[in-house]
Amino acid sequence: MSGASGAERGRQAVLRLREEIDAREAAGETLPMNGRALHLAKICQLVGVGRSTVTQNPAFRAMLKDYAGRKGVAFSARGAPSSVRDRQATGAAEAPAGAGEEAMVPASRLREEQRRSAAAERRLSELVARNAALIARLRRYEATDRVLIAAGRRYRPGPPQHENSVPGQGRLELDETSE
Repeated sequence: MSGASGAERGRQAVLRLREEIDAREAAGETLPMNGRALHLAKICQLVGVGRSTVTQNPAFRAMLKDYAGRKGVAFSARGAPSSVRDRQATGAAEAPAGAGEEAMVPASRLREEQRRSAAAERRLSELVARNAALIARLRRYEATDRVLIAAGRRYRPGPPQHENSVPGQGRLELDETSE
């Protein structure tokens, strides 16, 4: 027989894959992608092996899984998010990696944003309560004005009735002098 054994061909496939990965990383490129997943058929074509090598050669498969893990992509489109499968099924053009899909954020940043959101909600409720108090105060003043105008009397604000009064909440004194 003129050929290498199956085990030898498997080792050669792993070596060629390692060379392809190293060459692409040196050039600043990645292995072929299918959305956010490795394009296994194109990778096998580049390395010069059949697609079945991925399933039959554990070392080859492990090297691809390790590569996918380091690059933060899915190993295959079957394990990828549904949006990748949808694009493949509809024949849509391949989008750049990360387009239209949200990446995970670090937990510390998520907690910080949740704290900021909670603080903003507290501030909002304080302002809503203050606004309601100011509206009630304005309505009291408007009611007082209507009563005084209806009675035809003038008034002058008096000093606060107690020490904890807010400026402008003085005692209302009616001016009984006639003109």
